[in-house]
Order: sequence, then structure tokens, then C-alpha cells
Amino acid sequence: MRKQLFLLSFLVLFSAIVFAQENKPPVRERLESLKVGFLTERLNLSAEEAKVFWPVYNKYQDELEQLRKSRRENLMNAKLNFDEMSDSEVEKTIDNELMYRQGELDVLKNTIHS
Repeated sequence: MRKQLFLLSFLVLFSAIVFAQENKPPVRERLESLKVGFLTERLNLSAEEAKVFWPVYNKYQDELEQLRKSRRENLMNAKLNFDEMSDSEVEKTIDNELMYRQGELDVLKNTIHS
């Protein structure tokens, strides 16, 4: 009887946890929502300013995310295969990191000048 009660309690608790998680938006969406709210409040944008700001900001963020995704893939590949990498492959990984950083600067410059 104790085992059955324990099992039932466990199932109820597990179900409650799963149900609670299903109703929450994914973490990334929640963070994005908090960021938008924070920037909106801090910048105190008028409706007209917001119409101009958010498309530029979103484009900037999308371009940075593409760079970051490529960087993550390159670094993960280097980490997994480091012991087998030749010197030229290691140099290419370092060059890729420098290109990533330059890409960040280019995205920032392009956003400022557009």
C-alpha cells in the first residue's frame, strides 16, 4: 500500500511539473519579451520612433545571431576534433574567430550607418 501511495504521489507531482512547464513560454521567448520591455521602457520611444527603431534593432540582432551560430558550430567542431587537427586547421579556427569578431564590428557599423 505504501508503494502504491508513493507511486501515486510521484505521478501527481511529475504531472504537475510537466503541466506547469507546458504552460510557460520557452525561455528564449521569455527573455526576448523581457528585453523588449526593458528597452522600450529605458528608451522611452514614441510610437513613431518605435516604428523606426524595432526593425533596425531586429535586423541587427538577426545578423548577430547568424554570426554567433556559425561561430558556435566552428568552435564545437574544433573542440571535438582538436586532437586530430593539423596546424593549418588550428590556424583556420583562429582566423575564423578573428573573422567572427570583425563580422560583429561590421554588423554594428552597418547598423549605425544605415
